[in-house]
Formats: sequence, structure tokens, C-alpha cells
Amino acid sequence: MRVVFAFILLATVAALFACGAGGGAGTLKLAPVTALPVPELPRWIASISPTKRAATLSQIRIIFNEPIADVGSLEGNGPAAALSHLQIEPALRGNFVVYTPHMIGFVPEQALPIGTRVRVTLTAGLRDLAGDTLQHALAWTFETQPLSFHDLPSLGEDAYGETPAPAKLHPTLHVTANAAVDTQSLAEHAALMSGSSRIPLDVRLETEPTPVPGSGAEEAFDPSLNTWIYDLTPRTALQTSTAYQLVITPGVTPANGNVATVRSYRGAIRTYGALAIIPSPTPQPGTFGERFARGDPVVTFDNPLDPKTLAGSVTISPATSSSASPTTISQDSPNVVSIDPYLLAARTRYTITIGTALADVFGQHLAAPQTITVATGDFTPGLWAPSQTSVFPNVANVALNIYATNLPNNVYRADYLPLTPAMLVVNGDDPSSLLPDLSHWPRRSLVAARPNVQSIVRVPLRALLGANSGTLGYGISANLGPGNTQTYDGIVSLTNLGLIAQTFPSRAIVRVAQLSNGAPVAGANVSLYRTGNAPSTTPCATGRTDGDGTAEFTGDTLEACYGGGTSYAGEAPPVMSVAREGTDWAYARVDSWSGTENMDGFDASWQSGEPLSRGTIFSDRQMYQPGESGRITGIAYAVRNGVLRADAETRYDVMLTNPRGSTESLGTLRTDAFGVFSLPVTFGPNQPLGYYGIAAKGRGNEIDGGLRVAQFKPPNFKLDVALDRQTTLAGSSVTATARASYLFGAPLSNAAAKIDVTRQAATLTPPGWDDYTFGRQWFWPEEQPEIDTDVLSTTGTFDSSGTLTQQVHVAGDLPLPMAYSIDVQATDVSNLSVDTTQSFTALASDGIIGLKTDLVGRAGHPLAVQIVVTDMDGKPISGRSIHVDMQSMTYTTATQFVEGGESAQNGVQYTTVDSADATSSNAPVTVHMHPSAAGPYRIRANFSGGPVGSETDLQAFVVG
Repeated sequence: MRVVFAFILLATVAALFACGAGGGAGTLKLAPVTALPVPELPRWIASISPTKRAATLSQIRIIFNEPIADVGSLEGNGPAAALSHLQIEPALRGNFVVYTPHMIGFVPEQALPIGTRVRVTLTAGLRDLAGDTLQHALAWTFETQPLSFHDLPSLGEDAYGETPAPAKLHPTLHVTANAAVDTQSLAEHAALMSGSSRIPLDVRLETEPTPVPGSGAEEAFDPSLNTWIYDLTPRTALQTSTAYQLVITPGVTPANGNVATVRSYRGAIRTYGALAIIPSPTPQPGTFGERFARGDPVVTFDNPLDPKTLAGSVTISPATSSSASPTTISQDSPNVVSIDPYLLAARTRYTITIGTALADVFGQHLAAPQTITVATGDFTPGLWAPSQTSVFPNVANVALNIYATNLPNNVYRADYLPLTPAMLVVNGDDPSSLLPDLSHWPRRSLVAARPNVQSIVRVPLRALLGANSGTLGYGISANLGPGNTQTYDGIVSLTNLGLIAQTFPSRAIVRVAQLSNGAPVAGANVSLYRTGNAPSTTPCATGRTDGDGTAEFTGDTLEACYGGGTSYAGEAPPVMSVAREGTDWAYARVDSWSGTENMDGFDASWQSGEPLSRGTIFSDRQMYQPGESGRITGIAYAVRNGVLRADAETRYDVMLTNPRGSTESLGTLRTDAFGVFSLPVTFGPNQPLGYYGIAAKGRGNEIDGGLRVAQFKPPNFKLDVALDRQTTLAGSSVTATARASYLFGAPLSNAAAKIDVTRQAATLTPPGWDDYTFGRQWFWPEEQPEIDTDVLSTTGTFDSSGTLTQQVHVAGDLPLPMAYSIDVQATDVSNLSVDTTQSFTALASDGIIGLKTDLVGRAGHPLAVQIVVTDMDGKPISGRSIHVDMQSMTYTTATQFVEGGESAQNGVQYTTVDSADATSSNAPVTVHMHPSAAGPYRIRANFSGGPVGSETDLQAFVVG
């Protein structure tokens, strides 16, 4: 008895979670229901639900204070006496079930449709086991989410600040609904209004939510998927230059519900007018990135323009200095003609002439050429300087260049600071941490600056360093206008020393060469410094370069650079190397990530006092359901002191982390002599679903792995597809019959179906003839010809019995045997889908030829070829006339002369050297072919006078 009750509850939950939200492809007209108030309940009925607004997945439940039925009656069809007193209107698919002795619920076969009012009635005579009886019928109503519309067209700016383009005179307007809509009802309540003019609209469904395959997935209930888009088109042409209001009045009925809308929805469009230039085309000044302070010149039109008509339609006087086209139309602003500001001079008046060849997207032109005069004004103030780390050879008096134009008052700020290796060790290559605050940078003036002429400030590096070499930190800044301060900072080194540094777990290499000629620098002093989390201005290692300009550091000397009490969790410790030759010095950094880029497939982790894990944890199945048990196994290896060893006889603490982030211990255990441990793990019946992490720690080593706990629920309906035959001939048809039904037994009536039929070349393998080759083959350099794979794509509707039939026609000129796949997808009213695929084979003939021979033969000796003719089930067919050809294969290279050169194409030429005829029987028939010379051969067999596409090829090689 307890088992039966558990099954009923599970089936109910599965059915509810298999239903999507509101409406679908099928249309279910529901009878109207009058609203009722919430009734007063007798004392023996504890609660009824829902009573007001209900979600599409809400459960309909009645809970009683006393048992309504005994436990024994829950078996079989349930307590019919109690269930006979429950009614639901409209007639939703499903049935009432006694969940427990105290609760009755409605098990739906679909989600509650959006825009639906439901009445539940408990009729007189309903009684509990204590004798309490309902003297009068008890009824109440509830409603699902109402039908609503959104995303109506608007004249206002969208989320990106763009205003909509003018509408055509025969526009298609898009309206989005939260459920399927009765298109006739929407057409009756929607219109375009302009003054007293009312334009009726035609309505067509454009798109509906894409069904989510399967069931039980929470993604199926994503509200963003449950939107239907409808196209509204006016029945008569609209007037130009007219604003229309799109009005949807109350009363629109849903396709699958019974409650019409009670509010109105409004949108707006404006049709296009005559093409015209909008006055004041120049944008407001002050936009960052513009060439001119008063704004870059543009010409703005009231309608979007056709870019194809722009060439030659706009002229500028005086002419620009470049032959390039000065005007463009961007996709982002299709009604704006932009003029390249970098082709224009400052403080210049230009006349822009727009010719009549320019057209808008509606095919309209200007009535006559028009001219516009624009004045460019001054260039926008600008400042630029290098803002990275730069290295310049000190063999020349190099300067750092700053570029400035129209700086306010010709003033900027700049600060320069000679740097030492110790400063770079502590602060890194960040000038902002080396220089004082910007407000303390000295103010400097541009010398001999002229308006609209770029000034170049050359910063003398040697003078600021006080030497011919060194490293300088700098910062350049200028206030270019309100809220626009440009700042650049960087580091520049003046040196003749070039450094390449690389660190390894037990070795570090620094190579020094001259920048002027690339020659190695011998005898240079090299120092290594710890940087990163624990920087030290005292060198952790020192050395000198050898004759090749290389300094190497190993052993205890290097260990001091990798220590310092800072762990880098498997990454290389950051180190800065400094090379000195006399007063010249240069530096190079090795960061924790240096050298690890582009190392996909390689383990670039680092050993820095801690072992490197090379183990893993895995489970016996990787995926489990709640209530199941499994076993996890750990293999613990680690790299210690450069050697990979099994972490044998070591205690490991094993932890399991669930998808919510909570961690529980699976115990402590010891690895065996091979570094392996294993333990069982049990998942409770309420185990959280998702991905789990497993980690084991022991003696400084850590290994990890993962698994998944998932719950699988069946779909709420099933789909079967049967074919009337598995093999057919060219020119015939195959009938596919699809049957769909809910798991409760009811047919999936009036549901939508999508049928897709595709085909591809079939591989023929009749059972029992594995040593034979069947069907057409292609030998290099031949390629199988391209074949149209799409056969049919259509839609349909399951009838009242949940049945759908579809005829699939096979082409009469099959070039080769084909495998046809028929995919049927059924979508129920709750917008969930299930699909099934069946396939059949189409042949050019009812028999197929099989060939068998030795792969290698000898020239001058007969080659025995065995032939058999069977059906697709492998049954031999006798009495068929077969013609066999043996053809030599000569590989050729054809050269084709084409414009600008020539191209070569590999090919093969076939020459028949022998033929034979045979008649098939119930056993293989042998014919002998006579190759005349060594080389590759093709053996081809076909039915005498048979259709193209029934031949079989076989390749053999003949040696001398």
C-alpha cells in the first residue's frame, strides 16, 4: 500500500514539472466560466487552493481535517465514491486523485493555460469517514496570469538612445504576447488610429517559443521563452508624414484560455515624409574624440539614406586635400552623412552641396540640389605621450616626445624621476606609485605654440638622468576642458644592455647583450632580487656573465631567491634581474606567469618548497541518482625534489563539496603501497542535485576530482513512429505513422508536429556477407558526388486519437543507395516537445550485388571474383544477369590554364581490360578476370540493363 501511494505522488510531481507555461501550438478552446467569490468552508474542510491568482503550474488541492478515504482505498482506481463529487470547469485534461486520506488533488495533463478562469465544484453528498457530509454544493473559481501584450512600437528612444526610423506605407508591426492569441480576436481589437481615421489590421503569428526538448528541466519554465510574436499589417496603405497610434482595445481572447483582456495597449509609429535636410546639422560641441572643438560637421536627414546613392552625390568646396571619399553613411546612423573631419582644415568655411542623386531607403530624392555652409573652427585640444615601458639604446641622444594641440593657456603638467633598481623592486613598473600626486607635478608651458598646429615637446632623457644611461619614470597631464583631463605615464630606460631572463625550478639564466650590435657582454655584474609579495632590495643572488654573456644561478644560491616565506601556489616566484656594466644598467622581470602563455597541454606549475600534485580522484560512474551508492578511488602521486613518486602509506583526509558549497568529511584513510585509496560513498534520497567536488589532503599533497548527482524524469507524453517498410525502391513511397499519448493514457490530440526528412549515402551490409563489398565505392582521387540531403520539411497536427501519418516519396533517379531519416517532433499545448527518428533504405534495384576477391593479384594470372546478389536481409536472389568489368586505373594530372596563371587537378582514367557475364544463384558465383599488367584495378558489377545506382565497385592491386 505504501508503494502505491509513493507512485501516485511521484507521477503527480513528474506531470506538473513536465508542463510548460501557458499556451502552445495546439488550440484548445475553453468554455467561459463566471467568477465566484471564495466560499466559507465547513469545519471539516481545512483548505482549498488556489482561490485567487494561480501560476500555470499551481496544484489544485482540497485538504480535509478528517480522512476522506481509508488507506486501503488508495489502491487501484482510488476511492470512486469521494472522487465522483468533484467537478472542474472548463474541461481541462486530467483527473482528480486522492493523494492522501486527507487530501484530494487534480492531476493535469498540461499546464494551466494563461488567461483562464477555472471553477472547482464539490457536489452535495461528499462526506468524510467521520460522517461529515456536504449538504450543498461548494464551488469557487481562480484565474491564471492574464493575457498581456508588450514591445509595441514606440516613437520614443530605445534603451540605446536611438529613435525609430520612419515607417513604410505598408509596414509590418511586431507585438509580443505572453501566450498564444486568437488571431481573429486580436485583429478585431487592434487598429491604427490617426484622428478620425481607423485602419484595420491583419494578424499573423510570426514566432512562438522554441520548445525545450525533454522534460523535467527547469529551463523549460524560463518565462523569457514563453513569448509569442505577432505580425500586424494594415489592410490599406498609410498616409505619408502621418503619426498613427497602434491601439489594442480590451477583449482580446487567448487561443487556449477563456478570459479576455480587460485593459488597452497602445503604441505609435510615424510614416516617412519627403526627403529633407534637418536644420542645424552640426552636433553640439564638447563630445570627446571629435576633431573640432565645435563639433565635426555632418548633414542630417529626416529619413534613412540609401548608401548606394551616396557616391558623387555630395561635393565640398573648397575641395579637400585627399582623393579619398570625404563622406560616409554608417549603419548606426543611417540618416546622417558624416564628413571625414581629418580631411578638413581648421577655421575654414566649407560649402556642402547635396545633389538630387542621393536617395533615401524609400526611393525618394531631393527636389533640387541643396547647399549647406559649415565653419570648422579650432581643433579640439589634444595631448599624447607614450604610456608604457620603453627601452632606447643610449648610443644616440634620444628624446621622449610629447605631442600637444590647442592646450588651454598652453599649459600642461609633467614630472620626471630618475629610478634606481631598489625603487623598481619595491614598486614594480607602475609610475603612479613612483611619482608624487598629480597635483604636485610642476606646471609647464608650451614654447612658441600656435593655434591649430601640433606642438612637439622633446624631453631630453640624458639631461634629466644626469648621465648617458639610466631609467626614468615620467608623468604628463593636461586639462583639456571641463571633465576632460588627459594623463599619460610610463618608464623609459636609456641603456646599451639588453637582458633576457628565465627561471626554472632549479636554475635561473640571465643573458646580456649589447643593443647596438647584439654582441654578448662578458663580465657584466648580474643581481637577482625578490619581488612580488615579499620584495627585498638586497640581492638574493649575484653573479657575472661568462664569455657568451650568460650568468647562471643554481643550488643554494638560487634557493634564497625562491624562498622568503612566500608561497606562490604552484607558480614561479617573481624575480627581477639587474645587469651592470660600468655606470650602465638595465633590468628585466620574470613574473609568476612569465613563460606560461601558449603552453596548452603542458603542466607549467612550479615547485617552491611544496610538493606538486600529480594525482587524481575518480568515481566508478561519474553520475549518480539520489539514493544510489558509488565508489571513489584516489591515485596520489607528487613531485618532491624533482622526482615523481607514489605517495604511499600516507593518511589522507577526504572531503566532499556539494553544489551549494557545503563540505562534509568522507573520512580519513591511508593509501596503499601504490599510492591508491578507495572508499564507498552513499547519496541520500534527498541529495542535492548538481556537480560535486572531491578533495583529499595529506602530507602537503592534495588531489581532487568530481562527480555529478542528477535526477531523471520521464517526459509527460511519449511518441512512437512506425514505418510500413524498412527497405523500398526508387520511385516508391514509405508511410510513417506517428502516435503520441500522455503517460496517463490519453492521446496527444490536436498537438503540433514537425516532420523533417533527410537522406545520405547508405552503407550496405546485408547480414551474413561480411566478407563481401556491396554498393558504389570511390577510390582516390575520386570523391563522392554531392547529393541534396534535404527531402522534406513540413508541419502537421495529430488527430483526436493522437495519430499522424506522413508519406515520404523516394526519387525515381537514385544515383546510389540512400538512407532516409524521418524525424518527427511532437509539441503539446504546454509547449514541451519530444522527438523520435526512424530510418529506411532506398535502393535503385530490389537486389544488391556483392563482390569479393583477393586484394593483390599477379599480372598474367586470372583473378577470381566471387559474385552474390542478395536482398537487404541477406537472402540470396537467383536468376539475375550480371555484367562485370575489370578496368585499369591510370592516375593523371590535368593542367588548366586560367586567367592569371594555371592550375593542376589530380584525376584518374579508367580503361576496360576484361569483361564477363554471370547469372546469380543461391550460392556465390565465380568469374575470372585477366589483368594484363601491374597496377591498380577497379572491378565494377551491374545488373545487365539495370538502373544506374545499383552497381558495386571493388579495388584490387596487381603486381608483376
